[in-house]
Amino acid sequence: RYPNRWNALHDWQFGANFQSPKVFLLRQHIGVFADIGGDWVSNAYGTPMGQTSPEFFCPTNYTGRITMSNSTWFLNANDQNVVSMPNDIDHNTHIRLSIPLLSSHIVSRAVKFQSATTEFDWEIKLES
Repeated sequence: RYPNRWNALHDWQFGANFQSPKVFLLRQHIGVFADIGGDWVSNAYGTPMGQTSPEFFCPTNYTGRITMSNSTWFLNANDQNVVSMPNDIDHNTHIRLSIPLLSSHIVSRAVKFQSATTEFDWEIKLES
């Protein structure tokens, strides 16, 4: 498997397990995650001049598995989604979700140079 050829298909796998996390989710977080995902899979390895070049492109499959046990999710429900102190439970209105087990599997394929779209497969399971 090693050494890898520079422009061969790469497989990156990562995982995380969280015990009793408290997740404060705001609408703005969704946009941030989408931007990070788009940047991550853009494979914009640049030349010294900062220009994206096909000879620096590495096709990559990203696979992630995230598990959360006994998680509590706080979804903001303030009027007009105005949030000044997002982690302050007394200062905001939240919808609280208690989830005994959440498991997710996400796959992103960044295999085409400067593709206009990025394909994501994802699966989320909630168990009580």
